[in-house]
Amino acid sequence: VFDNTTRQTANMIDNKFEFIFNQCNNLKNSTVVWRLVNNTYKEEKSQREYKDVLELYKNMQFIYANSSNTIDSIAFKTKSGNQLTLYNDMVYDQVCINMEDYEAQETKVNFGYSWLNSHQDTVFPTKIHRDVMSLILKFKNTEQEDQGIFIFNFKSNYFRQLLDTSQISPNGYMLLVSDDGVLMPNDISEKMQLSKSQIEELRQYLGKQGHLEVENSKIREGFSLYYSPLSVNNWLLVSVVPNSDLFSELSGFKI
Repeated sequence: VFDNTTRQTANMIDNKFEFIFNQCNNLKNSTVVWRLVNNTYKEEKSQREYKDVLELYKNMQFIYANSSNTIDSIAFKTKSGNQLTLYNDMVYDQVCINMEDYEAQETKVNFGYSWLNSHQDTVFPTKIHRDVMSLILKFKNTEQEDQGIFIFNFKSNYFRQLLDTSQISPNGYMLLVSDDGVLMPNDISEKMQLSKSQIEELRQYLGKQGHLEVENSKIREGFSLYYSPLSVNNWLLVSVVPNSDLFSELSGFKI
């Protein structure tokens, strides 16, 4: 029961990430983006460049409008100076896209993509704190110099609510673990949370499916951890089930 629920929830979250990943991949492979990133225009402010900017912005608007539940914002910037941004939820200060900020994460996922777990957004700074999860695509030339970047920010709160509603057991909960962070559901008391060392242990299983037994020293109870990977980025969806819930579930079966 617990592994099936964990796997089904992981698949649901995976599908939502994968939809945007595929849209990003389509943009990456388009001739419009290729021309903008490589600045192939023979004259400054050419008609071709103007049309390419409009077409890309229209494509970004389509993705943004059709994924408004999950997508917080989208940003695109090239070294040559083009910058396109989409964020409509709140008033924000000046947009800040610094390609160098994402250098450390670049090698974590293949094909130029990297993923960041929940963090405070700095691209569209708002007065009210906003957490996002990000899909980053960097473009480089043959000398490995930055030429452009795409940033797709997902709404952390949307995925947190998914974790809230995916109840695994009466006192259990789900969380999303990656190599750079953790997305926790709302209102999990500190005594029920996994320790830092237990989260680190789970990171050894990124991309894998399985089951792990750990001890919660705060409440002196064992926890069963059921984990299932997201295929799009190898993150782990982890179900935390206190042993008291496990025994309660088993006692419901009559022999």
